[in-house]
Amino acid sequence: MSSVGNASLADELNFFFARYDVKTAETDTLTPPSSNSHFSTVQEHEMRRVLKAVFPRKGASPDGVSGRVLKECADQLSEVFMKIFNLSLSKSIIPPCLKSATIITLPKKTAISSFNDYCPVALTPVIIKLFERQVLQHIKASLPFTFRPHQLASRANRSTDDAISTALHTAPSHLEHQGKFVDNTTVVGLILGEDETACRDEVQGLARWCSKNNLILNSSKTKELIIDFRKQTLTHSTSKGTG
Repeated sequence: MSSVGNASLADELNFFFARYDVKTAETDTLTPPSSNSHFSTVQEHEMRRVLKAVFPRKGASPDGVSGRVLKECADQLSEVFMKIFNLSLSKSIIPPCLKSATIITLPKKTAISSFNDYCPVALTPVIIKLFERQVLQHIKASLPFTFRPHQLASRANRSTDDAISTALHTAPSHLEHQGKFVDNTTVVGLILGEDETACRDEVQGLARWCSKNNLILNSSKTKELIIDFRKQTLTHSTSKGTG
């Protein structure tokens, strides 16, 4: 697919990526939050703090307002955006100008053969991202303390590292409890000549380890595979472990 000299490419891309966008004649009416809503209003000092935390080199959003402008004018804009955010919360309506987005397409590979080879990226206004952070902070603060220890999503100071650490801790800790099971355990032993002692010791060692660590070794589901490379086939005894 060649885009050189193709004036209709932009329109075709816009139609392709917006084909699921359905425009309704009437705007859905949302029910405002009840008077007993626990959502606290945005304070001016909070708005000033998030504005000053904006990355100054962040590119301009569809509204043309760059991150540097928001950061440098935080003292002047904090009260203005505070009123807009609080009004938006009270009416359960987000201004349409803050919901606009510019879609840019990035090629997934060098040779473009179809529109599916483009990846759409949405550029949204920086200020609506700041609004989302304010709402997210309230949600995190409202989460109950009765969450299970393994509930890590939407919790402050939690990340993927916490999930990995929890999994690594939980896996060995199950050995401290009675009646646990473990699957897909393999024991390999070597038989030298007619002496099967070493192989039998490995099996008995596994049985003792399971008993010591409160694991149940189900011998009825245990399979024994003997690979004999000798030309003369001999009969081997079957291992019997405790289960």
